[in-house]
Parts: sequence; C-alpha cells; structure tokens
Amino acid sequence: MTNYNYDIALPVDFEYDLSFFQNHYQTHYAKSIAVGYGDENPANVPYFKSLMDKYDFLDNHLGWFKILPAYTFPLHIDKTGQYPRNAVLNIPVYDCDEHTSTNYYDIPEDDPNWDQPSTTNQMMSRAMWYNVIRCGPANMPKPVYTFNCTEPTLLNVTLPHDVKNRGRKTRVLASWHIKPNKFDQARDYLESKGLIKHWR
Repeated sequence: MTNYNYDIALPVDFEYDLSFFQNHYQTHYAKSIAVGYGDENPANVPYFKSLMDKYDFLDNHLGWFKILPAYTFPLHIDKTGQYPRNAVLNIPVYDCDEHTSTNYYDIPEDDPNWDQPSTTNQMMSRAMWYNVIRCGPANMPKPVYTFNCTEPTLLNVTLPHDVKNRGRKTRVLASWHIKPNKFDQARDYLESKGLIKHWR
C-alpha cells in the first residue's frame, strides 16, 4: 500500500482511459523522448479536452515522464517561469509500481549545491538541480519521505525530490498541471469536491 502524506502526495479519484493515454504516448512521445520529459497543450486533443471539461482543476499543460530501468531522475525542485509547476496530477501510464519511488529530501533552497535552471537546455531549464558531484556521496542527504505512484496522485513538486526506477521496465507517467497551482489550495479544492480518496 502506498504511503501517502497530507502535505506532499494524495490519491485522487480520477477516471481516465488508460489505453488512450498509452496510445497517445506511443504515437507522439515513445521515440522522441530518450529519457525525461515531453509536453503539450492537452486542450488540443479532444479526449484530453473532455477530461478538462469534466475535471475543472486540470490546466492546459500536460507533461510526459519516461524513466528507464535502473535510472534515477536527478534530485531537483520544479521551478520554471514559463510553466510553473507547484502542484500536479501524476497519472500512471506504463509500469508505475513499487519498483519506482519518488523520494523527498529536506534541503534548503540556499544550499550551495543547488544549480539554477539552465538557460540553454530545455529540460534542465524547468528545475533547480542538486549537484551531487559537488556535494559528494558522503554528504548526500537521506530521503525523509518516499512513495510509489501507482494511481492518480496530487503531488507537491516544490520540495526537493528525485525518482528512482529499480525495476526492469521503463516507467511512464503523465503529469498534468492543475489549478489552483499551489498544493495546499489544490488539496483543499479537491477535498471540497470529494475527489481525494480515503487514504489514512
């Protein structure tokens, strides 16, 4: 059972056609994303637009994350001016199971090992990245919270986190920006609509 956290990750009652998400990913992203991130405006896709009409908290930005086997998506804080990511709805697409974990760390933003977003690399421009080489293995902090995204999940991405795939399959999820784009506000709104699943 996934270990949820009221301030970081909560399960959402979100119905979606998994086969459509999989087919869309295979058609548009499977070959173009070596690893990491691709994105689009979901309002341009009729099925995604129908979900936006049904779930009014969905915003007009949808990302796709591909994590290869035995790969770690580096420690980072989502931070970008063009597409602010404070809270997202992460949606399992392929092999989102107990083998892939999202790990949160207690690292202040003024830690000298943070690198600011890149101005030349598109993916690296979307976050602050923790320089593990400069930090050194002996000084690397330990996770303070870990969970597995096995169902649609409201996620706080303003806190330091990485993603580790320890399985033998490639893990893919869709990451939908939401509104209001603050985790506590989004959580309160979804709770008021009865869309946060019972999790305690």
